[in-house]
Amino acid sequence: MITKTGNSITTSQVAEMLSQEKPLIFWDTCSLLNILELAMNKKDKDVLEAYKNIYKLIRDKRVISVTSYYSLVEFNNNTERVEKRQIDDQTELKGNIKKFAIVAPQRWMKIIYCVLNRVFGYDSKLESLVKSIYKHTYIIKVDVDQKNFAYDSLVNRQAPSERKPSYGDNLLWGAFLSTSLALGGTKKRIFMTLNPEDFKAKGSNNLATIIKDEMSRNGVEVCFDIKKAYHRHPIRINNAKIRIKIRT
Repeated sequence: MITKTGNSITTSQVAEMLSQEKPLIFWDTCSLLNILELAMNKKDKDVLEAYKNIYKLIRDKRVISVTSYYSLVEFNNNTERVEKRQIDDQTELKGNIKKFAIVAPQRWMKIIYCVLNRVFGYDSKLESLVKSIYKHTYIIKVDVDQKNFAYDSLVNRQAPSERKPSYGDNLLWGAFLSTSLALGGTKKRIFMTLNPEDFKAKGSNNLATIIKDEMSRNGVEVCFDIKKAYHRHPIRINNAKIRIKIRT
């Protein structure tokens, strides 16, 4: 459960509270929830290192970390499910190991259980990491414009709702675009998500046209890989007027 975050601000406060001179990363729910699931999903160690390195950039105020209040609520609503899965996986593993206790030397079993206890304790370190990120993350309050944007996208079945209806995905994408619009400037802005299918055109492996248009028009980027998000260097974009277009 996340109880401490950075400042909670409205879109109208973005220009005052955030810096135009720094890159920005906007997290969707799954991209942060994924940290808690790293031990279960058999991700390679580079994924965890990327999260740690991005956190250091955020902590040192070299990158601005932002998410929506909706995403925070959604994250907290899913933590119990993740924790239960962690406990179930650990219980199953311990049970399987006990089956070999009859034939294995006792001294081996003591070592094995010692190692397991240390490994299982790593879950708390993953939780600590995600809490640390949230502690330095600005929370954008949901407003009427974001709701209207999400509703229009949902009704018109436009990505992120082109393949499946999702009011929440549209709400987060709209919050990201409106934050970028309000902030202005020319620094890199990344929307971090682990759900590429939501942004692809129906029946295609390419990004939906409307997503590509909005990325180009607003000077922003969608990223589906945390390692790529870390390794990409901030770049300057066209110094054109940044704007968000409510879909009709």
